[in-house]
Amino acid sequence: MLIISHRGNLQGPSPFENQPSQIDICLEAGFDCEIDLRVENNELFLGHDSSQYKINQDWLFDRKEKLWIHCKNFNAIAFMQSFRSFNLNFFWHQSDDYTLTSNNKIWVFPSQHLPKGSIAVLPETWITEARYPELSACFAICTDQPENYKWKFD
Repeated sequence: MLIISHRGNLQGPSPFENQPSQIDICLEAGFDCEIDLRVENNELFLGHDSSQYKINQDWLFDRKEKLWIHCKNFNAIAFMQSFRSFNLNFFWHQSDDYTLTSNNKIWVFPSQHLPKGSIAVLPETWITEARYPELSACFAICTDQPENYKWKFD
């Protein structure tokens, strides 16, 4: 089971979400990471609700094998499309029940049915013991608490 840190969190939501140094800590700990990407005036930023942390395309390319890039505006989608041949893994959604990522994985909004091989988002907020077998059939989970899930799936 692949464990994806949600915005670089390791043990729950934190004020360091999407901070590039926090993303690197998460990657060094062995987790993949979902990040929120915005593009404004041809500049790249990380941040969920706003453009908080400026990055460059080398930062993305250097980490591309471990990043799940959530495009937060149209310019981010256009940017990612222009580099599609680089195999960056990206997607866009707001509150869609299901979203298909650029690498053909089904990204599942919390509390929805989990198709086999999909990615469950924030299971700690909604999964019940009765649904645990369904979670176990997923390709990955994206969680604010990857350190709490690591031992369950190692």
